[in-house]
Amino acid sequence: KENNYNTILVQDLIAYVYYGKELPENPVMLTFDDGYYNNYFYAFPLAKEYNYKFVIAPIGKQIDVYSENKDANPNYAHISWEGLKEMLDSGLVEIQNHSYNMHTVNKNRNGAKKNKGESIDHYKNSITEDIVKMQEKVKENLGITPTTFVYPFGAISNCSLDNLKEIGFKCSFGCENKMSKISKCPDCLFNLPRIIRRHGFTMEEIFKKVK
Repeated sequence: KENNYNTILVQDLIAYVYYGKELPENPVMLTFDDGYYNNYFYAFPLAKEYNYKFVIAPIGKQIDVYSENKDANPNYAHISWEGLKEMLDSGLVEIQNHSYNMHTVNKNRNGAKKNKGESIDHYKNSITEDIVKMQEKVKENLGITPTTFVYPFGAISNCSLDNLKEIGFKCSFGCENKMSKISKCPDCLFNLPRIIRRHGFTMEEIFKKVK
């Protein structure tokens, strides 16, 4: 706020690239992966205080688990569907797709990344089933359809791009640690890198890196 940044959402990027809508001066996107309860407990009140927006990409399986057990510990719990609906209804928070249950490393699969030696057809069927399940869950519980897929762990396989477009996504996020370059070409919205704020880094250090 002190450095005159204006928060935007993915819908603003889509409007800029596809429909020529202008972005505000010094646009910045704040993104939170995984959907931890601390996003609701700490970040959401600050968003309301400063009238700032952010994007959250929760893990579908974890939302279901914590919606059922009602655990709301900011040290480890995930947000419930009820909490996500409250944030969404504020107009300050955008919900995107981080897979239903691919935020895992098992059977040699790293998130939504293709396994070595796995056939393209098997891979595409596997990720499509999981991602579409999350799309349907969000539609059922929140009444919206995510426009963006956020790769678990930032593990990207380029052969997944066609799947994402067929499902209807207009954007995807990775975890490559650098600034995004946005043009008027729709493909620029896929595999967007992000400046990663890791534990122990101050905002002053982040701004210095950006500049």
